Amino acid sequence: MMDITSWRLSGCAILFIACMASVMPVRASDQIKYVYTTAEPLLEVAVGKSCYPNSFDSLLKEVARLAERKIEIRRLPWKRAQVEARNADNAGIFPITRNARREDLYAWIAPLFPFRIAYLTLGSNEPIGSLEEAREKTIAIKAGSSSEFVARKHGLPEKNVVVVSSQATILKMLKAGRVDGWLVWDLIAYKATHEHAPEEELHFGYSEELGDLYFAASRNLSVREAEVWRQAFLRAQDMQLVERYLACLRQ
Repeated sequence: MMDITSWRLSGCAILFIACMASVMPVRASDQIKYVYTTAEPLLEVAVGKSCYPNSFDSLLKEVARLAERKIEIRRLPWKRAQVEARNADNAGIFPITRNARREDLYAWIAPLFPFRIAYLTLGSNEPIGSLEEAREKTIAIKAGSSSEFVARKHGLPEKNVVVVSSQATILKMLKAGRVDGWLVWDLIAYKATHEHAPEEELHFGYSEELGDLYFAASRNLSVREAEVWRQAFLRAQDMQLVERYLACLRQ
């Protein structure tokens, strides 16, 4: 346990770093000018009467405005986006989960909200209530998504996992009874259902949080620039921008 002297020393060190960061000059070349993100925006059209057109792109652009930065968004397949962000100079990546394997690969700027993955069913199909039940079902997952990792983590038998190339196809398979459930990031499920099966009722079964989603950057990002973006995300949270985005998506 940290004693009071150590705590004071640590506090002084943090304050010193923050003060130094605030006075360090920031060259244009040190600023985040582009951000890698997933190839598919989560929401591009208004959902429900109380919502406005929104997406991760528009949320990110609003944070960039608060940071007084002009950015270019580079949308790539997710695995490639991660590699490009790691190898680039002063690039951002958004959103990404933080875990032990990735800890030293990026500069972690700010957490956004939990990454929740769930087993979903449609219409009259009953929710999948447990992992034991999920292992007895035929489960669809999207190729190249985090669901592939989670399916292995959850011990789903390989013979029961159906890997599909598109969300629209998965929803058609669910409606036709060709699969029993869909293992997916909950936000993706909301978007896909609104787009491809708006008449169907979506049921959430067993779910698990895999950690917070973050805004991160390449490791060479300066302390000063990281602090600029961190403060912008804090302001966005104070303005409830993230909460408004999620509420819109989950209607």
